[in-house]
Amino acid sequence: MFADGWNLITQDALEVMSVCEELGIAVHLAGIFGGTTVSPIFDPMPEHAEQVAAWQALADRHGVSLAAVALGFAALPKCVEKLVVRPHFPWRFRKTGKTEPCGCAVGRSGCGAW
Repeated sequence: MFADGWNLITQDALEVMSVCEELGIAVHLAGIFGGTTVSPIFDPMPEHAEQVAAWQALADRHGVSLAAVALGFAALPKCVEKLVVRPHFPWRFRKTGKTEPCGCAVGRSGCGAW
């Protein structure tokens, strides 16, 4: 399990995840919204504001929520088997102004958030 190493804010786990992919090791990801204690993509710190704005613009162009982009991005590496989200996960969707399911296809079974 990796926490906070692969999300829209940071991709520090890329090298390790590449090795996991080569060796067929399944990865579980936590902190997919940019952090385990706070959520930089929904309440960005000044140093992340420009990066988050760019991701939001991408989401807007495709008519999806920022949460959907974060979920989809987290699930991109083939070695990712599961995404770990906290029980207050739906709050994160409401914070973006979208209360509907994200519509993504995460992992093997869908995001399961709704």
